[in-house]
This record gives sequence, C-alpha cells and structure tokens, in this order.
Amino acid sequence: MIRRPIAIIVSIIAFAFASTNLAQAIELKVPQLSGTLTESTYPEFEKFIDDHVNKVIALKITVQRSSSDAAPLQASAENGRLVVYLNSTPDEPSESEIVAGNGFSYQNGSYALDGLFTVNNGGMHQGVISYSLKKADGSAAKLDPSTKLEQVELGQQSQ
Repeated sequence: MIRRPIAIIVSIIAFAFASTNLAQAIELKVPQLSGTLTESTYPEFEKFIDDHVNKVIALKITVQRSSSDAAPLQASAENGRLVVYLNSTPDEPSESEIVAGNGFSYQNGSYALDGLFTVNNGGMHQGVISYSLKKADGSAAKLDPSTKLEQVELGQQSQ
C-alpha cells in the first residue's frame, strides 16, 4: 500500500521536472526592427508592421521630422501621436499610415520609437490603411529569460 503513494509522488516529481525543462527549452522570439526610416526604407517598415498585426514587436527606429508638407516621407507629432506615411503622388498613392500613440520621443530633429509595441490594424480611412502602435509593458518580457529579441536591420531585409 505504501508503494502506490510513492509511485504517485515519483510520477508527479518526474512530470514537474520534465515540464520545467520543456518550458526552459521554449524561447519566445520577439522581432526587433532597428535603423533609420527613410523614403526608401518605408515600404520595408510598412511590410514589417503589416506582417506583425496583433503581435508584439520591438522597435529601435529613428525618423527625421518632415521639413515641409512636400517631403516624400512625412513624420510629425500632433495631439500626442506620431504619424508617419509616404506622401501620395499621381503615380503612387499613399497606401498606409503608421500611428504611434505613445512610446516615442523627439531629439535633435528626429523622432525615436524605442521599445516593445503591440501592432493593431486601425482599418481603412479614405483608401489608406492605418496601423496603430501601442507601447507594450516591457517589464514582463525583460524579466522572462525565455524572451529573446530577434534582430532585423531596416534596409537589410531580403525582399
């Protein structure tokens, strides 16, 4: 009769040990896009954002504030939101805008997006797809040793 409880305890300990090792073997990979956003790298940035809708991403991006309304790449902050998009031309209409409601800063003429963000599709407005970036709580990811940032350099992705 004593053997049965011992066998159960040994089974529970073995299961707990195996579960712990399995959990440690699984890594959570969060893609981190780094670099400078320009007119030529915007399509790559847009694709990265579109590929990660409803997911958490890491960004370490800088973008120069637009010097005029005629600049090809528009980046400006209004009402506490950073809005980035390519200006439309007769040959190429603007297809998207990317809006960060928080998690950005302004230094030396450039905006910086730095941290973990949740990507949401805000729908289409006047033929333009709007993506929303919302700063995520990075403390949980930083504390979890299974979370690894997967580095992707803007301008270096294979198309």
